[in-house]
Amino acid sequence: MKNVWVVFTAALKGGMEYDMGKNKKIKLKGQMNQYLRWPIYFNLFWILMAALTYVFNIRAGILMTIAALIYVVATVVIYFRFKPNIMTRLVEFGAEYSQIQRQMLHEMEIPYGLIEENGKVLWTNSELDNMFQGKSIRNKLVTSIFEDFNQENLEFEEGCERNEFTITYNEKVYRVVLKKFALKQDMTDSQMALLEESSGSIISMYMFDETLIQQLTKENRDEKLVMGHIYIDNYDEVLQSIETTRRTLLVALIDRKINKYFAQYDGIVRKLENDKYFVIFKTKYISKMQTDKFSVLDEVKTVNIGNGLPITISIGIGMSGNGLVENYDLAGTAIDMALGRGGDQAVLKEGNKVYY
Repeated sequence: MKNVWVVFTAALKGGMEYDMGKNKKIKLKGQMNQYLRWPIYFNLFWILMAALTYVFNIRAGILMTIAALIYVVATVVIYFRFKPNIMTRLVEFGAEYSQIQRQMLHEMEIPYGLIEENGKVLWTNSELDNMFQGKSIRNKLVTSIFEDFNQENLEFEEGCERNEFTITYNEKVYRVVLKKFALKQDMTDSQMALLEESSGSIISMYMFDETLIQQLTKENRDEKLVMGHIYIDNYDEVLQSIETTRRTLLVALIDRKINKYFAQYDGIVRKLENDKYFVIFKTKYISKMQTDKFSVLDEVKTVNIGNGLPITISIGIGMSGNGLVENYDLAGTAIDMALGRGGDQAVLKEGNKVYY
C-alpha cells in the first residue's frame, strides 16, 4: 500500500520522480509524464465508479469494488514490475542522446562556443579551436581574443536575447550571433558538466565566415556604374575674353583635360553640348576621386591661352540608385546643386546622402 500511495501522490503533484540509486533521481515531465499517468487516472476512475454503484445496488457495488481493487493491484504490480527496465532504457537513451548532441556540437562545421555574461569562454567546439591552431581559449575573455569584440556586444536589450554583429579576425570577416539563455535547475549532468563554472545565464556564440560574401558584395558594389554631368560654368564669358581664332584651341584643351582625367579611372566621357559633358565610370573609383578632391577642377583652371578669365567647371555625380536611370536622375540633381552653390565644385549624391 505504501508503494501505491507513492505512485498516487507523485502523479497528483504534477511530476513523477524515480529513484535510480546512489541518491540520483529522475523527474519526468511533459508527454512522458502524462503517458505514465494514465494507469493512475484509470484507477481513480474505477474507484469512483465502484463508489457510485453502491447508490443503485449494494451487491453490484461490492462486485464493482472487488473488480476495482483487482484492477488497482494489477496495475501497481505491473508498474513496479516493469518500471526498472523502462527507466533503465530511458536513462540509456538519454545518455546516448546527450552524447550525440555533444558530439554534434563539437564537430559542427561552424565555430561555436559558450561564454559567460562577463565574456569568459567556457566551452569551444573543434572549429573554434581550429581558428587558433588548436590552442585552447577557454577561461579567457572573448573581448581580449577578438579586437573588434567589445563589452557592449555582451549587453542585451530588455526583452531581446539575441545580438548580431560583424568582426574581423586573421583577415577574415565573421558574422557573430550571440544568444542568451538562463541555466535551468533541472539540467542533466552531462549538460551541467559543460557549465559547472557558470551561474545565472550563459551566452552561445556562433561565428559565420562571411569573408567570401563580403568580398563578392564589395566587388558587385564596386562594379556598378556611376553617372555624372560636367558643366563649364563660364563658357560664354571665357570665349568672349579671347580671340576668335583661339576659341577652338581653348575648347580642345578643355576637352583634353576632362577626358584625360576620367580616362585614368576607366571612364567614358561624351560631349553633349559645347559646355556640357556626360561621364560614366565604376563605383570603385569614387573613393580615389574624393581623395584627390576631383583634381580636374583645378587642372581645367590651368588652361590659359590668353583668356582673361580662369575656366571653372561643375561636376554632379549620382550613385547607389536602383539602376542606371535613377543614377542619371541623381546626377542631374547633383549638378543642379553644384550650380546652385556657385559652381566650381563637385557634388556627389549617393541615394539620400549628399557630399560636396
